[in-house]
Amino acid sequence: MLTTFNVTQPLDIVASDGLVSLREAIQEVNSLPAGPHTINIADFPQDLDLTQGVLSITTPESVRIVGPGTNQQTIYSAASSIFEIGPGATVSIEGLTLTGKTAGDGGAIRSSASDLTIEHVAFRNNDAAGNGGAIFSDGGNLTISNSTFAVNKAVNGGAVYVDGGSLTASFPFIFDNEATANGGGIFLKDVTAAISGS
Repeated sequence: MLTTFNVTQPLDIVASDGLVSLREAIQEVNSLPAGPHTINIADFPQDLDLTQGVLSITTPESVRIVGPGTNQQTIYSAASSIFEIGPGATVSIEGLTLTGKTAGDGGAIRSSASDLTIEHVAFRNNDAAGNGGAIFSDGGNLTISNSTFAVNKAVNGGAVYVDGGSLTASFPFIFDNEATANGGGIFLKDVTAAISGS
């Protein structure tokens, strides 16, 4: 059964107030037995600032997260990745700007053995103390299209780090990313990859 959640609360809270935050929508999706599910994020006049840590998606059902556009809505986290995609999950994210910072891997997104599709997303100023300044993908399948990566930083894979699984990517723009070790833009390890673009 298709379930749609409309995010109507820009604050990162869980409360019985009649409004729906992004965290509340993801918690609901994780608890539902059937999908696919869609989470629509409104065009708020402020960033969605995560103050309660990473948003974990654990459901095996398909989840689609849809923002109003990269120029309209940013999700920001100063102390954690934004999204953590659990094993077996199938997730697509589109129409957002993501800016995160983590002491681990994946400044914006950390994905493990999942099917993750990224479309029309801008990754800007993400910072990982580990690997994958914007995206860290460990196994599974990662697909990226029509998305930009700028000024992201990590040890390996300033923008994207992929270890195992597959990567299919078309990059219109990937620039000014930095790795202190290897792969200023992209770092691949034991990956089946098809990459095009700049």
